[in-house]
Amino acid sequence: MTDERTAIEDFLVDRPKYESVLRRLVERDRTEPWTFDDTSLDSGEFGELVSREFVEKTDKGYRFTDRNAIRRALEDDTTQPRIRSRSVDTSVLSDFSRPSIDRRAAVALVGTLVLLVLFRVLSLPSVFRGNDVVLTANDPYYYRYLVDRTIHGVGGGFIPETARVGEPLLVATLSVVSLLLGGSNSTAGWVLAWYPVVAAIVTGVLVYLLALRLTSDRRIGLASVAMLAIIPVHAYRTSLGFADHHAFDYVWLALTATALVYALTREVDNYRTGIFATVALGIGIAAQLLSWDAGALLVLPVGGTVALAVASIVQAEASPLSALWPVVAGTGLGTALTFLVHLGLGWQSTTMASVSAALFGATFLCVAVGELTSRRGLDSRTTLGLEAGSLLGLAGLYFVVVPSSGFRFDSGVDRLFGTAGVVEAGSMFSSDLGTIIGPLFLFGLVFVLGLPYLLWATWRSYRTHAPEWAVQAVYGWYLLMLSIVQIRFAGELSAFMAVFAGVGFVHLASKLDVTTVPTVLQSKSDRVRSADGGERTGLPMPERREALTTLGLGALVGSLSFVQTPVKMTQLTISDDQYRAAKAMQEYADNRGWEYPQNYVFSDWGHNRMYNWFVNGHSRSYAYAQEHYGAFLQSTSSEHWYRRLRDRAGFVVIEGPTGSDGKQLVSGTLQSRLQHQWGSGTSHFKAIWASEDNGRIAYTLVPGATVTGRGDPDSTVELSTDVNVSGHQFTYTQTTKTGENGWYAADVAYPGQYTGSGSTERVSEKRVLQGGIQDPTTGPAHWPLNAGRGGIAFDVRNGHHAVIEGAEWTDEGLRFDGTSRAVADEFPDPSNGFSLSVTFRTDANVDYRNEVKYPRLVSTAQSGAFNETNGLQLALYRGKILGAFGSGESAVRLEGPYVDDEQWHRATLTLSKQTASLSLDEKEIATAENAPPPAETELFAIGSPAEGGLSYKGEIKDVRLDVE
Repeated sequence: MTDERTAIEDFLVDRPKYESVLRRLVERDRTEPWTFDDTSLDSGEFGELVSREFVEKTDKGYRFTDRNAIRRALEDDTTQPRIRSRSVDTSVLSDFSRPSIDRRAAVALVGTLVLLVLFRVLSLPSVFRGNDVVLTANDPYYYRYLVDRTIHGVGGGFIPETARVGEPLLVATLSVVSLLLGGSNSTAGWVLAWYPVVAAIVTGVLVYLLALRLTSDRRIGLASVAMLAIIPVHAYRTSLGFADHHAFDYVWLALTATALVYALTREVDNYRTGIFATVALGIGIAAQLLSWDAGALLVLPVGGTVALAVASIVQAEASPLSALWPVVAGTGLGTALTFLVHLGLGWQSTTMASVSAALFGATFLCVAVGELTSRRGLDSRTTLGLEAGSLLGLAGLYFVVVPSSGFRFDSGVDRLFGTAGVVEAGSMFSSDLGTIIGPLFLFGLVFVLGLPYLLWATWRSYRTHAPEWAVQAVYGWYLLMLSIVQIRFAGELSAFMAVFAGVGFVHLASKLDVTTVPTVLQSKSDRVRSADGGERTGLPMPERREALTTLGLGALVGSLSFVQTPVKMTQLTISDDQYRAAKAMQEYADNRGWEYPQNYVFSDWGHNRMYNWFVNGHSRSYAYAQEHYGAFLQSTSSEHWYRRLRDRAGFVVIEGPTGSDGKQLVSGTLQSRLQHQWGSGTSHFKAIWASEDNGRIAYTLVPGATVTGRGDPDSTVELSTDVNVSGHQFTYTQTTKTGENGWYAADVAYPGQYTGSGSTERVSEKRVLQGGIQDPTTGPAHWPLNAGRGGIAFDVRNGHHAVIEGAEWTDEGLRFDGTSRAVADEFPDPSNGFSLSVTFRTDANVDYRNEVKYPRLVSTAQSGAFNETNGLQLALYRGKILGAFGSGESAVRLEGPYVDDEQWHRATLTLSKQTASLSLDEKEIATAENAPPPAETELFAIGSPAEGGLSYKGEIKDVRLDVE
């Protein structure tokens, strides 16, 4: 026994890393032989161990010749780790960074990272255009908006209140970097454009460390980074300009998984690695929860990994607490960091922050259960059962302590399974991607290469004590399931699929006799050969044939990625036409001094944020466009949508040959009229820019000029003018009908010379933009109110047409309901003398003497007392006819008999040579001498005052205004 102990002590003097391995093997040796798969050694190191005299080979593996002697050599009487007289590396980073990277490995890693970057800068010409940074897709402009408000101190606090629940850490990080680099709008644009590429590089380094820690094989580490580089879904989600939250999430997800693997593969007494794994895990968990409002989904695998690792450690007859204290400490640190930021800065909801505490509780509970079962000698199945029961109890307690979590859980499930109309919310196997072949469009052939090794890792973690591979398996299956539900999680799966594909690539290369079989996959014969001095898994300089074969294999694996990645990036980048449309609208709005929301752009939601960022800087939400744009395209009522949009938007963008729902254009719809007819048949949509192929047109909303004229009664009149927009020559037409009196009116959206019904009329740009009747003449006016339809009350004498606002046509005239009127903004000047007459009939259902005491039939006066009239009016006063005019307090008031008898009456108010008179049904009933002229006013209103209430209820069928 003394010889055995001396032999093991001599063996460990220069080989300290074997100590933790021997500790585990001694525990396993108590019940059964052990094999290569039970160690974390590579084949050469394992061969050196089993060649020693204190190890003997059996039919089922290896056993120690004297287990007790080895145990005594490893531990003293107090069962604490034995202190050896050997030099100790005090570098804090020494163990965490092992295996070290030699010069050749460093060059190779840089080369694979360069490959990764090249795949992500394909969009470079589309992103940087002159002085503008044109981010790709739509969502990045949301973060552009938040960063802009942050660096300019808008919204209160360090980051705007709207960003504190959602992706606060991302917004804060991008804003801080932008401020450090100068804080200008241009700088922020560059930061957002390049951040995804930087995130991809960091993720690539973490993938290398993860693969290296799992396999101790630099070839697999490099191959894993290369696989990550060519996965299309990861490439375009971390491409130049694609500045949404996903690239940021990938970093913390990879950091968390790498920290777990380091924690599970460390030597039990190596506290340096344990501390670093603790810190990395805590940061990773907190960052995931603070970076995305669905970050809880990304930390859940930590709990599953811990549960399986505990069972595996119990099966290996080791202490879960000794092995997993860095994980417990890491989840605790994650909880502390999350709540520190949540309580201090108000980031994320309390429910989201509480997820970190629940994860810490679950981790602590699993390790405690495992430690208890380990000391009681219970098996792994019992441990798993107790863990499951404990976790269910903890979940129930969590929903009780945090009541809002139930609602958020339900809404999260709805969001996960119920989101429709968004591409990234579709399944990886959706029909849009080709069902079964969908993963190939997202991952290329990397998916085919990596999937078998996901199955292998699952089997290995089940059959042997390999908790580090359980990390890979749990994350792999979990994220694969999420990707099946929603494509958005395919990018998260990429890092883990890259490692599996990296193992597969090296394994496949070994089958082609390019390199040796990876240690993690070696058969028994392979292990013996390696133990006898076979090639180690380093990075030897390949021969010409090996290099060419490896490149050919890489080209084969990446063949689909080389096609799919550029195609997808082309789909995401902003096209030249879209960019030009945005700049044209921006220039148009700037020239007119428009402020938001005057310059809001109404477009398909998929590019709505981009358009609005360039035009008005408000790209927070596309909700309005998403909810209403489809209905707008399919509508046949341009007037309805003009009324809805005129106070909400300044521009409308029409793009593509089909509707947003993919349906072909339907004749008569707004999209058909605006896409192919340049707005002909509509009155308020004026094109200001069009692409060369006419596939994208930007319109502005205008009140439109009203063109009037006379033709044959009840006939159709087509008005037309020639227009040039962005080099496109076309004829804009508007069709209308004449009334029974032969008059017509039509609103037109373009300036120009209009011809129709044998007449020609010139419409100015100013009139189109301001609206109203086109250029009326001077002289007397007569509104017979006999058109019977339309929105214009025609002046049949001199074109002082009145716009009808709510009044309804009857067989005899217009009916007013107390809120409606007809208004002319051009009318004869009555100050030198006038004759105003109106033919009216009161309503039987209205009590004019008590309820509606002062309704005005015709008025230019302001609301107010009759003896303070500015302008002139004919009105009812407690059911009596009344005429008044003047310039304030000296107003003339003439009163007549009751007229609330539901009969037609004609009232006339006259001023001639300072003599005023009021007549009813051609009979003079009141006069006044030395009457002053009425004050000048801007509007002539039938049925209501020019401003405010005192509106008439009843019918009016004729109004005349003659002037001297």
